[in-house]
Amino acid sequence: MACAVALWAGMLLGTPAGAVGCAMLLALALGFVLLGLRAPDRTGTVCLLLALLAIGAARAGGHRLRLEAIRARLPPLAHAQWADVRVDTPPTRASDEPIATVQVLACDAPLARGTRLRLRLPADAALEWGDRARCLIEADVPPRARNPGALDSRASADAEAVAGTGRALAALPRGGPWRERWSQWVFMRARRAIEAVLQRELGSDARTLVVPLVTGDRSLLPPERAAELRAAGLVHLLALSGLHVTFMAAVAGAVCASLGGGLRARGVARAACGLGYLGFAGPLPSLLRASVSEALGGAARAGGRALDPAHGLAVTALALLVLAPGLAHDLGFQFSCAATLGLVTLGARLRSHAPRALRWLASAGAAQAASAPVLLARMHVLTWLGAGANVVAVPVAALLLSAAWMGALLELAVPGSGRLAFSACELLSVALERFCAWAASVPHAVWPGGHEGGVVACAALGGVLLLIGLGARDTIVSRARPPSAARTGAVVIGGVLVALAWGMVLSVRPMRPPPGRWWLVALDVGQGDATALGFGDGWWLVDAGARTPHRDEGEAAVLPFMRWGGIPALDGLVLTHDDGDHTGGAPAVRRGLRVLRTLAAPPLAWAPGP
Repeated sequence: MACAVALWAGMLLGTPAGAVGCAMLLALALGFVLLGLRAPDRTGTVCLLLALLAIGAARAGGHRLRLEAIRARLPPLAHAQWADVRVDTPPTRASDEPIATVQVLACDAPLARGTRLRLRLPADAALEWGDRARCLIEADVPPRARNPGALDSRASADAEAVAGTGRALAALPRGGPWRERWSQWVFMRARRAIEAVLQRELGSDARTLVVPLVTGDRSLLPPERAAELRAAGLVHLLALSGLHVTFMAAVAGAVCASLGGGLRARGVARAACGLGYLGFAGPLPSLLRASVSEALGGAARAGGRALDPAHGLAVTALALLVLAPGLAHDLGFQFSCAATLGLVTLGARLRSHAPRALRWLASAGAAQAASAPVLLARMHVLTWLGAGANVVAVPVAALLLSAAWMGALLELAVPGSGRLAFSACELLSVALERFCAWAASVPHAVWPGGHEGGVVACAALGGVLLLIGLGARDTIVSRARPPSAARTGAVVIGGVLVALAWGMVLSVRPMRPPPGRWWLVALDVGQGDATALGFGDGWWLVDAGARTPHRDEGEAAVLPFMRWGGIPALDGLVLTHDDGDHTGGAPAVRRGLRVLRTLAAPPLAWAPGP
């Protein structure tokens, strides 16, 4: 575990300037290795960790340098260019605009060979994972974060080694060798068949939850529902990760056992199920972590060996970070690893001491405590309702997932036999939707955390100390002994730091302009308008951006700024025009902030435009 943390920390600390900096870090790592080989055990361990720290920084620096060199060769957005590409991910087809990541195989200068692009494909393009095509491409470098607190599109692209985003004006299929298209024959036919069954048998409301739960394609998810899931701390249910892979692997193991399979056969079945889900849904960051961890665990069971879950998580993180260093900055990967670490360490200890009725709550609380620093650092929020909401929502989501898979498989085998399972999907999806709406409506369920680095540092350090002090012990002998003074001290200090972090978040004061001044913050919401006005006694918001069927600027741009600024409520919300239906992103702002002291008070008032 320490090796994985050291490598990851090196990737997060920053990247060196240029190739010379990377070379110097590698030389420094080599020096630490040579020193560690000659030093005593404890000193050698420290030297090894420092070497991994330097290697992580050098690896991340090389990854960034390569991406920037490729981006420098991207043609201007107005200049479309023909290129031969290979589809590297399953195109999302739930909506009318399929999107996929492609890799450039051949093209005219200046576009470089090997460039990875995320493209919106033509609606009639019959391309699948592994296909080759001749595409007319318009692409540009992803923009940096446009507003304080908002997610950074450039960082998300860096995490997946994507150099640019854009669209393919035309896509002419060209087939490809069988070794590149085997995934299409094995997995994509199954995925499209299941998607067609879900499209035919489920209503539109149920499909918006079932499709992302089964395949990870969230293009059908309305912005309002996505906002409710985030406000309730339940958006992870639709991000394919440990919940989905572990559940399906357990089903595969149970089926294998019912057929008479032994321990090895069940381990092979679980490992195959984990890797199969990865082929079915594509290389999503959080799914990569879950699938590789399940494959390692299944391989260990098949070999008659025990694999500690924390060690398995560390090996998985090490392997994936070495192969894809951009994952170190990916929000889904960070959240998945942090929550899993809390479950297998702190959660295991709490479950062993908690009454049976409270074990689910103990697991959810452990995952929440471990992932809180990630939420504070990346989303600038703290969700106090998340642990309790997960106790109710996770079993419902697991039942919905099993009913959807059962119905789809039965319907494919014998048409008409899956209707009972799909009826259960309708009921479960309504239950999950209404529970999420209720949890999101609880006042201040999501509390703005501000952007102070000290809060994140306290939460992270306290969480690490609690994991060390309360985490499961490695050996039977260590479990039989009473806790050492070091573990007890780690628990006490960690608890104090976590309580301090929560206290700082709950007492956070909104940003205020200096006396006698006021602020005007023009938020970039695309073609709409959103202006935040900061006064000495509070904040006003004039307009909240536009809303489309797939994006709500109020939820995507305005609320993140408010949470970054530690603003729990507005003094006033002014809408200067009405779009005839929902007044743009204003409903998302009202839902997100919950408290509006004044909706439209003089001298600022409702002023409908043309």
